This record gives sequence, structure tokens and C-alpha cells, in this order.
Amino acid sequence: MKPVTMTINGKLVRATQGEYLLGVLRRQKIEVPALCHHEAVEPYGGCRLCTV
Repeated sequence: MKPVTMTINGKLVRATQGEYLLGVLRRQKIEVPALCHHEAVEPYGGCRLCTV
């Protein structure tokens, strides 16, 4: 996969093409509430809680 660079909160961040933005944010210690990535909840993708 290709490496990609993006700016998050004014900071250049590296990621891999195809990587989920939520994973990139969490790796940068930026918390975004998201029910679909909680172990107690079945993934749904329609709650719009983590819309960025």
C-alpha cells in the first residue's frame, strides 16, 4: 500500500492508503467517539457519531 500524508490539527501525519481515518486519529492520540469500534457494540456505521 502507498504511504499518504495528511494534516490533522496543523500536524503532518503519515498513514497508509486504505487505512481508516479513525485508526490514524487514535494512533495520534486524538479521541473521536465511535460506537462502531467499541467491543460491546456490533458495527453498524449509521449512527453518525464519528462524522469528521
